[in-house]
Formats: sequence, structure tokens, C-alpha cells
Amino acid sequence: MAKEPSKASEFRDWLIKVLSVFYVAYVGYFIITYFASPQQVVVGLIALSAIFVTLNQVRLFTARLGAWLSGGIATLLVLIWVFIGLYFYLEYPTLLYERDGANNTLDFVLAGLLIILTIFYTYVCYGLTIPLVVTAFLIYGILGQFFPGFLYHPGMRLERLLQETSLSFSGIFGMLPQVGLKYVAIFIIFAGFVRVFGGMDYVIDSVRRLSRRNERMIPQISVLASMIFGSFTGSAAANLAGTGAFTIPLMKNHGIPPKVAGGIEATASAGSQIMPPIMGTTAFVIAEYLGIQYLDVVVAGVFPAILFYFSIMVAVYIITLLYMKPTDNIKRASEKDQDVAGQGSLADGLCLALGMGTIFYLLIMPKLDAMTCGFYGVAVYLAAQILLRVAVPSRRKPAKELADTVIDGAVRAAAGTAPIILLLACLGIVVKILVGSGLSTRLSSGLVELGGNQMVPVILLVMLVCILFGMAVTTVAAYILTIIVAAPALQSFGIPELATHFAIFYFAMLSAITPPVAGIIPIACGLSGSGYMETAWEAMKLGVAKYLLPFCFIFQPNLLKLDGDGLVAFIRVGVGIIAITIGLQIKYPGIMAAGLRVLLLVLGFFTLFSSHAGLAWGSMVMNVIVISFMAVLWKKKLGAKPA
Repeated sequence: MAKEPSKASEFRDWLIKVLSVFYVAYVGYFIITYFASPQQVVVGLIALSAIFVTLNQVRLFTARLGAWLSGGIATLLVLIWVFIGLYFYLEYPTLLYERDGANNTLDFVLAGLLIILTIFYTYVCYGLTIPLVVTAFLIYGILGQFFPGFLYHPGMRLERLLQETSLSFSGIFGMLPQVGLKYVAIFIIFAGFVRVFGGMDYVIDSVRRLSRRNERMIPQISVLASMIFGSFTGSAAANLAGTGAFTIPLMKNHGIPPKVAGGIEATASAGSQIMPPIMGTTAFVIAEYLGIQYLDVVVAGVFPAILFYFSIMVAVYIITLLYMKPTDNIKRASEKDQDVAGQGSLADGLCLALGMGTIFYLLIMPKLDAMTCGFYGVAVYLAAQILLRVAVPSRRKPAKELADTVIDGAVRAAAGTAPIILLLACLGIVVKILVGSGLSTRLSSGLVELGGNQMVPVILLVMLVCILFGMAVTTVAAYILTIIVAAPALQSFGIPELATHFAIFYFAMLSAITPPVAGIIPIACGLSGSGYMETAWEAMKLGVAKYLLPFCFIFQPNLLKLDGDGLVAFIRVGVGIIAITIGLQIKYPGIMAAGLRVLLLVLGFFTLFSSHAGLAWGSMVMNVIVISFMAVLWKKKLGAKPA
């Protein structure tokens, strides 16, 4: 096995650091100066993202190809991307206004090379599925005249395809990567700096301290940690890996079965994608599609996120009563946990609060756009952390160490942003072909016809399509691929736009915990030592709110309002979801317990979906009475063995 020369390795690491700092500065400079149009700036950002991925991934190919060959290929790719980036950036006005429809040979060659490389880099970052989907759409765009039925379209000449997907600065350089530039990048940059300066250590330590006050709070720390952690990462897998590494063993030490511990963490981590403010980056795409403020999307997501996590907390509380007994082993485990010293400090927490507070203040009061708020949030957070390490003697760091920490934050930020930018650019090709071929309109009509022009069957078909897409691609990709087709179908029944987009967004997330793929369940199984299907089943029961909420958005669209009507819908939906959650989680045997479980499930369903107001509110009152009765019965059953 060839070993990479140390000097080459050091030089590559130095290049990555320099590029990362430039990457962050490039995004920041655009936000504060708007020095060029978003389309033109996206050209540079895509090239920088590809160069970063090249340098970051070259070490993986060294073992297979040898140090010099892999280094030579990486150098060639970097030079190609530099040339493509500079060409499209410098030729932007000419390509857009002078050579539009009259491009030369070099334009077409570079456009084709750009498409091929973008697909290849998406494969490097996300695997084979998305590149195969994009390739299939490219073939469909060119050979549409050979497809039967509703798939037929006249077909695009190769020159037109290249023009539509890149040379016109749509598609690869279109709305989706521009969303990445204007909204996603700055929040991932913020998360990168928070991690290297210890902000997440403080969050995790704070949540962990809560468990020391009450033994039954121990499983809840998984929910709380994932909820807070997810508000920064927006990634279910990153959330699970980041918090599950300590929460799952902690739950197992305190009597929670492995399958249940894995299910709790998987479900709580999957909720990171609905947790404001980032919401798995999909919030920014929703805002752009609907032409509304990002803050409006965040506000709409508040009540659903609260309901989701509160339902998990209720389920987890029941689980603690079932499995956690006050034994000496648990007491010793608690004492052992208390001996673990925290790494985060109160000062780190205050810096984080300042940064987040700045973002929310600027969003709410002056109502600045999200990217500007994010920029000032990063600036305030960095200034506070640097001041802390300069002015406070106990936290004082040498200038070189402080500079290295800032650079490490830039590297983390670039590592998190670059793959997403490339993914969005790649998906821009699909969107352009879907719209340009007219397939999106025909598919939407087909869904309505397949559902017999009935709303509920069409909704179920849309859910199935979202889950199928979500099994193969990321949530934001599944949302983008589905929204073009499914939104018109749902809106044909008079469903409001925002409710439609939120329903599809939530449907797209279900695949994270839904077999046969259940993308994050293998991670939970690896951390808990449990089986795949048993862990997935526990996660699905715990996450029942995520399956119900999309339907609630459609039948109770006021749930997406943060006002009086929204509060009424919040109470009604909350009682219904909690009733169903309790009905699924109660495990004691006996005819009475079984009857009460069935009653809760039925009453919960009527509370959520009955169109008759009297029946809905009557069911809600009955739910409260039954839950109260079960709470009394529960105390008498605590000594019984769970089924």
C-alpha cells in the first residue's frame, strides 16, 4: 500500500485550510456587499465546493491509486474546476445577454463537462442513487420522443439541453443552488464555528445535568439533546451520530432495552429536520418556492415541532415507567454518570445565546432577510468567543491557538456546505428537465386521475411517492423532486399552498425511520446493538406524530399559524396525537387496558380528522377523561410486568 508523502499531505491540509477560509469569506462578502448577482456568485461557489471536495476526498483514493496518481488526478480536477469557474464567472454577461441561443463550441464543451462533473461529485458525496436519477432525466430530456403515453415529449436537441441546464444560468446555476448560497451556507457556517468553540459541548452537558436531578429524566435527555442539537445541524444522521454516542449507552445503563433506546434516539434525531430555525435546510427552499419570508416558514413550523417532540416526551415518560425500576444498579449508574466532567462552560453557552439571539432579534424586529441575520449572528458569536479567550484570564489562549480554532471552524463550515451546494446544483438539472419537458404537469394530472379525483387517495399516493423518493435521496432532495409533481395535484383540491408544502416536506422525512430503507436506523442499531426491524418498529411507534402531522396540515391548516386560530388547532391536534401516542405505548395486559388503548386510538383519530366540530371536540374531551382515568389506573399497575 502506497503511503502518501508527508509533505504532500501537509501541503494538501494547508490548501484545505486556505480554501476553507476563502470559502467562508466569499459567502460573507456576498452577504454584506452583494458584489454580483446570485447566479454569478453561485458559479464561483459551485467551483469552490467541488475543489474543496476534491482536496478533502483525495486521501480516500490514495490507498487504491497510489499517492502520486491520486494527487495528479486531484490536481487535474482542481485545474479543470478553476477554468470552468473562471470561464462562466467572467463570461456571465456575455453568455446571458450576447450569446444566448448562439453559443460557440467552447461554451457547449464546458457546459457538458460541467454537467458530467457535477453528477460525478454528487456521486462522491451522496452515493449512486441521485446521479442515476439525474442521468435518467438527462436521457429522458434528449429521447423523450421515444417514450410512450404521458411520458412522451418531442425531445430536446443536445444543444438546447446544455443551454437550458447551464448556459442560460438556470438549472445548475438556478434557484436551488442560489438558495444554498443565500440561506443554507451561512447557517452551516454558524454551526461549524459553534462546534469548534465548544458551543455544542455546553448544550450536551446542560441537558445531561438535567438527568442528575431526576432519575426518570435520563431517557428524556436523548429527546432534549437531539432537539437542541438538531436545531443547528438539520441532519438526522449527524444528529444521531453526535448525540446517540452518549445517550444510547446511558439509557441502556439505566434499564432501557437496546431496541427501545435505539428507537428513542432515532426518532428524536429524525425530528432535527423539522426543528426551527434550520429545518434540514428545506425551510429555505420552501420560502423561495412560495416567495415568502424565511421567518414565515419558521413560524409555521413552530407548533408542529412542539407537538412532535412533546409526543415523543410523553411516549418516553411511559417507557421510563415501564422499564426503569429504582434498583441499586441504576443508582450506581447515576453516580457514575455524575462523575463525568462536562466540557462545555457557561461562558460558551452565553456566547451561543448571543449569536442565536442576534439572529432571532434581526429576523423579528427589523425583519432583515435570513442570510443577513445569519451573517450578523456568526459575527457576534465569533466576536464573543474571541473576546472571551482574550479578556478572561482563565480562558485565555495564545493568538496562534485562537487562529487555529477559527480556521478549524471554517474547515468544518466548508465541509458541511460544499456537498449541499453540489447536490442542489445537480438537482437543478432535474427540475429544469421536469418543467421544460412538461412532465411535471402531466404527472400531477396523472396522480389526480389515479386517485379517482378523490382527495384522500391522492394524498396517500403523494405520501407513497415522497417515501419512495426519501428512501433513495436526502429529505431536501425528496422534497424538491416531489413538490414539482405533487403540489399542483394537492392544490387542485383547494389545499392551501403552505399546507401543501409542509405536508410534502413531512412526508419526505418519513423514510428516515420507515422500512425497508429507514436510513438512520442502521446507525441506531450500531450504537445500541439491537436488531434492525425491532428498532425500526419502536421508532415508528415513537414517531407516530410525524406520520399524522402531514394529514393535520391538510385538514387543519390553521396549525401552521401562530395566532388564536393556530392555538385552537394546536390544542385539538395535540390532544389527538397524545391520545394515539399513549394508545400505542401502553403495554400492560388485560381486557380493560386493551379496551382503553383501542378507545384512545379511535377517539384520537376522530379528534384529529372529524369534519363534524361537535364530534371532534367531544372526542377531545373524552380523550382527556380517558387519559386521566388511565393515569389513576397506571399507579395500580406499576407493579405488574409489562407485556
